[in-house]
Amino acid sequence: MTGVTYLDSVAHCTRVGCHSPCSTALQEEEEGTRTHLCECKEDILMNTTNQAELFQPGCVLKICAPMVRYSKLAFRMLVRKYDCDLCFTPMIIAADFVRSVKARDSEFTTSKADRPLIVQFAAKDPLILANAATIVAPFANGIDLNCGCPQRWAVSDGYGACLINNPELVRDMVRQVRNQVCIPEFSTSIKIRSLKMTLQWTAVATFLYIEIGILLFLCLPFISAMRMLRRVVTLITLLANTQETRHVLKTQAEMSEEAIKKYKEENEYLRKVNTTVLSTLKKSTADSEVIRKETDNITREYDRLLVEYAKLQWRSRQDTLASFAEDLKQKFLWETNPEQTTESGITTASPEPKKPSPKWEKRRASKATTPAECRDAMAGASGGVKERLYKSGETSRKQRSL
Repeated sequence: MTGVTYLDSVAHCTRVGCHSPCSTALQEEEEGTRTHLCECKEDILMNTTNQAELFQPGCVLKICAPMVRYSKLAFRMLVRKYDCDLCFTPMIIAADFVRSVKARDSEFTTSKADRPLIVQFAAKDPLILANAATIVAPFANGIDLNCGCPQRWAVSDGYGACLINNPELVRDMVRQVRNQVCIPEFSTSIKIRSLKMTLQWTAVATFLYIEIGILLFLCLPFISAMRMLRRVVTLITLLANTQETRHVLKTQAEMSEEAIKKYKEENEYLRKVNTTVLSTLKKSTADSEVIRKETDNITREYDRLLVEYAKLQWRSRQDTLASFAEDLKQKFLWETNPEQTTESGITTASPEPKKPSPKWEKRRASKATTPAECRDAMAGASGGVKERLYKSGETSRKQRSL
């Protein structure tokens, strides 16, 4: 099907038992007899599986065109009770129909009595339209591509009337459907809008405008003055409310702009303060790191000086104890052997001094590295000297007693 023609003059078939309407009951008189040229439409519907055969010359075909939100299954079954021959579904977006099972269950419902049926799709891709046609092929007699919808959303999405400017795309979509659907009786039609203003449509439009004018002219005198005044007052009130609302909205907009400006200024100030605080914090962190390093250096130097001081103190005590021990030794020798001294009190000969014990040599040779070790070494050295002095005193007393 490439189009549908709606005829104004309707006559009925004159065949006995046939009540089907015809667009023109063409009758020709030959030899005093009347010959009817059209066949009964019920016979055509019963004997054909291709809805294209419904379009017979001289017969009126009742078609329920696709209507948004109305041409559902219930409405189609209703119009079929009034001898509707062919029904269309509402326009269905092919992409959503193919992609979503929920969309298929919501947009397309049918039954065995809903025949013949044409499913109208809005599509802009040949493959998607062919897939949608394959889905509905077992449940319908054909599809119809909508190339006439003038709504803004459809045109902006590439559907509807904008496809008229791209006939190559329409051709590819029709070919893809015919190649993919394997049912020979499955039809593919295109819905378009005619731009020609025929005499018929001109007369209808003129009649409607004249009727509206007459109704207005006849109804105006019956409107009372009070009603007109009430309407005027209502309109003035609405206008005043609108102006007041506009003033309030303008005031709120100004206050909002002032608040935004103040917020921006505070945000800029906080950003500057934040920058200053961050720089100060970085500087303080660097200074604290320097102070920490200096403190570590001072601590290490202090420990080193403590060790040096302990070593020096230990060495000084060692020297003092050594000289004291030597003096005691000389005094002891002088007391035990006075005959070896001269008149001047200087010892001329002295016995060979005894060698210090290995323990004493070991203590003198040890070198301490910490203050505690130095104190322990000094205590051990003084104790050894006292023990030797005590033993030498005991020996001298024994000699004197002998």
